[in-house]
Amino acid sequence: MDAAPPTVSKKQIRAALSKAGLSKIDGAVLSAALASTLNLRAEQMAECWEAFSLTKNVSELTDHTFQSYRLQLIKDSDATTGIETSMGAVQFRNLKREATNMVTPPAAKRQQPQGSGPSSLDSIAREDASSPRRIIKLPIFEERTRIGEVVASYNSTAFTSTASRKKRVQCIIQQDIQNIRKPYRHMFTAMEERAAVLESQLIDLGNQIVAQYGIGDGENGIAPLEQVNVPRQERVCCVGRICNEAHEGKLNSTSVLIEGSSAACGGSRINVDLSSLHSSKTAYSLFPGQIVAIEGMNPTGRTIVAHRVCEGAAQAPRTTSVKELQKYHFEMQNGLPVRVLTACGPFTTSDNMAYEPFIEFMEVALEQSPDVVILTGPFVDLRQDIVKSGNVKIDVDDEIHQNLPFEAVFANKIAGLIAEAMSTPEMKTTQFVLIPSLDDATAQWVYPQAPLQDRLSEGKDLKILGAAVDEFGSLGLNRINEVIFGVTSTDIIYHMSAEETNLHLEPGTRLRRIAQHMIQQRSFYPLYPPPASTQTNLDLKHRDGFTMPCRPDILIVPSKLTAFASSILDSTVVVNPGHLTKGTTGGTYATMDIHPMKREKLEDAAGNVLLQHGVNDRVNVEVKRI
Repeated sequence: MDAAPPTVSKKQIRAALSKAGLSKIDGAVLSAALASTLNLRAEQMAECWEAFSLTKNVSELTDHTFQSYRLQLIKDSDATTGIETSMGAVQFRNLKREATNMVTPPAAKRQQPQGSGPSSLDSIAREDASSPRRIIKLPIFEERTRIGEVVASYNSTAFTSTASRKKRVQCIIQQDIQNIRKPYRHMFTAMEERAAVLESQLIDLGNQIVAQYGIGDGENGIAPLEQVNVPRQERVCCVGRICNEAHEGKLNSTSVLIEGSSAACGGSRINVDLSSLHSSKTAYSLFPGQIVAIEGMNPTGRTIVAHRVCEGAAQAPRTTSVKELQKYHFEMQNGLPVRVLTACGPFTTSDNMAYEPFIEFMEVALEQSPDVVILTGPFVDLRQDIVKSGNVKIDVDDEIHQNLPFEAVFANKIAGLIAEAMSTPEMKTTQFVLIPSLDDATAQWVYPQAPLQDRLSEGKDLKILGAAVDEFGSLGLNRINEVIFGVTSTDIIYHMSAEETNLHLEPGTRLRRIAQHMIQQRSFYPLYPPPASTQTNLDLKHRDGFTMPCRPDILIVPSKLTAFASSILDSTVVVNPGHLTKGTTGGTYATMDIHPMKREKLEDAAGNVLLQHGVNDRVNVEVKRI
């Protein structure tokens, strides 16, 4: 049993206080019960009085001074356990709080951090002694839930499931001629060359906008074409590039400029007044670098009041002859759909280099036996703390190896697993497409990006990836049979969403509208200049490398924003598969089944007739949790 608190008499307290120099003691205020409650001896009360009298400059203990002295005794008490035992923790905390409020000066209260006073610390310590400490637990990949749940889909109910296929199809993968195929020298572009590239882009796309909308002499119901700096008293149509008047910060409705051609108007910039579009509730979406045609009033040559905005000019959908379509769909595919799996890195969680999410994804691939697997980087993520530290440790043949080059990590964790999967009967004919990212430690950090280089730092070839693995640049157009795939590993959706300004868009269409800009601007990266926070090293000298020479049937744009799959411009299906990992837990990936055209439709047409692919009507997409 705990020892009872010592009994202190009034006589002992009076003697100790007198010895401490207290000249006048009011007997009515002396409470032996207080000493017993606080588990104090008479000598301790005397020592507290010495400090109190010096601090408060008092020499007498009266009814008035006793209250402050009593609170000081409570505040300075060290016998916390004994106090709680005798009077209870709740009552003691109330006394301590009262003492703190009365003794602490107002100025000190303002400077004291919340929870840093003695009362708060003591009460927290006592509560933690009887209850376990609360620890924020991060999600763990092995403990993830809702595995395989569909988070977004397109045309999922239009076709019957073909999850298990006994027959495989034959696919031919071809790169577009404009894709970057090898590394190049960068950071050697002079200012004059950059200006010339921007001018060429403005003239080329501007001419396409003029032709598509019939802008000219005003006979087609559209105002006649005029340069941005020429004042007119009637409506005109000006073609130019959208710029931000503020050199820093996001574009908004009051900071929009339009820049004309250097050859035609010396690159003049004028303000764009969007108030008329606001009042008429006309939808618009603008971002820096966008080439548009603006119809409106420009009476001074310094500000155009916009009444209409033509946001770029999309190309016509691609066509293929009936004879080729018959070959692809019924000779090579046997009337079966082409199955494509796609996933975007990081392929391991942020707290280790075990690549467990990628292993799970490859198990999904073994179950579904896809015809093509498209993997976009980063494969070795520069943003991960372990990679940034340079002390990379991985398990190779039951031995821990550390400080390995990043190429060796890629060879062991990515290429090795792909090679192992391709040796199985289920994936013997599966073809892989590997696309690097600007966040890849094993790739060139410039946009547009060259394909991954299949070699170690010592110059030895890896010789792990077989002939069925295609390594493309970070973006580009690729054909899988007749279907045109546009793929980029750069998060352009997020970049543009942070820079654009819009109004009166239909609810739920913002991300689709941003993806639509890529088609209308005919570019995988139409934003210029890139946001400073993204550290996107854009090489304008190789602008052709990120230009879309044709409209893709399927556009894959991995982004940290909400995963989605949707049709845009009545032909292109845009897919954001998300990232395979999100922090310390799993993310999402996408599956696509591209069904063949109906045999009757092809048999009724002549062999040399060109047909649009119509992929948006015959593809089903599902974005699932890993």
